[in-house]
Amino acid sequence: MKERKTIIRKSFLIVVFFSWEENMGTQEQERSKAEVGVGITGLPSPQIAEEGSAPGPTIELADRPAITLEGEPVELLAQQELSEFLTEALLPRWRTQLVTNPLPEEREKMVARLCAESEICRILHQWPASDAMLRLVYYHQVQKPVDVWLSGGPSGQALRDRLRFCSQWLGQWLVHNRGRPKLVMDPGGGHAPYGFGAIIEAERRARRESWKVTARDLQWSVVDLDQITVEYGQEMARQKKLDQLVHFQKANFMSRGFIHPQVDLVVLIGVLCGMTEEEAVKCLVRISDFVKPGGEILAATLRDTAFAEDPMTFRTLCNVIGWHLRPKTLSQVKRVFTKAGLQIKGIMSERAYGDGQYAIVHAINPA
Repeated sequence: MKERKTIIRKSFLIVVFFSWEENMGTQEQERSKAEVGVGITGLPSPQIAEEGSAPGPTIELADRPAITLEGEPVELLAQQELSEFLTEALLPRWRTQLVTNPLPEEREKMVARLCAESEICRILHQWPASDAMLRLVYYHQVQKPVDVWLSGGPSGQALRDRLRFCSQWLGQWLVHNRGRPKLVMDPGGGHAPYGFGAIIEAERRARRESWKVTARDLQWSVVDLDQITVEYGQEMARQKKLDQLVHFQKANFMSRGFIHPQVDLVVLIGVLCGMTEEEAVKCLVRISDFVKPGGEILAATLRDTAFAEDPMTFRTLCNVIGWHLRPKTLSQVKRVFTKAGLQIKGIMSERAYGDGQYAIVHAINPA
């Protein structure tokens, strides 16, 4: 019996390794393409060309019919039986047999085993609001084979590309507004990877002038629900000597009692990914309370293309682990921002050639 378990485990590791190797090869080809361009108001950016606008360096993110997985719309993904989404390509036969058993305790065993063998699965199952999973993926801190497979696939790379692209955009925004003090709010910002990334990118772009971002130039305010994440971010800010620029507050920005000064820019990365259209509209309406008239919002939300590109990852994380995601079509993304009363300036992608897993929206709060 012991030998059989050893053989099964080795087989699983081999399958995961080759899945990871194949995904990494695909991503290496993607990264060899042109660097992602970034842009802000008045500067070129890879975004959707609005009707009637002048021609320019744009990337078309064409709308498409609802993506289907094995004949079912992605909206129904979480409602499917687990057995429909588990194959030998991901899990050994004994696990596939285990999840086909309808008894709740058997499914609990499956979740327990995945959580034991994957830090990513464990974090998303126990505390999905924490950004600990993002830290693992952003900074290549994964060690367990299942995590290597998840992080090395298209969706893991899309998260890292999202961080890189948004940091570039925000860094350019800071340089563009140099000399004009700016207040930035980062709801659900975790340990402030986008704040730190923006500062590093801004100083890199202005290195010829030896410009350093100071507390007079920028006040970056992170609002997050997770106390551990807030403490981690505070310590990170101290280590980087940026604690006078980047601040953290443990709070729920959606609560009626939450108060925050109006800001020039709200950075809303990933917060809308798990929301329905209605929930996303309410969130954006609430967010607009904190944006000055004419102020800006940079938001990133998951597109339906993500599920189509990397179905096995999302089937594992959503169906087995229970991670609640609500991917949206491009039309739905536009509708959400329009219903919230915001003016869309452009929709971008984390990829240089567009059509990535995320819709990165630059919007204005009308005066």
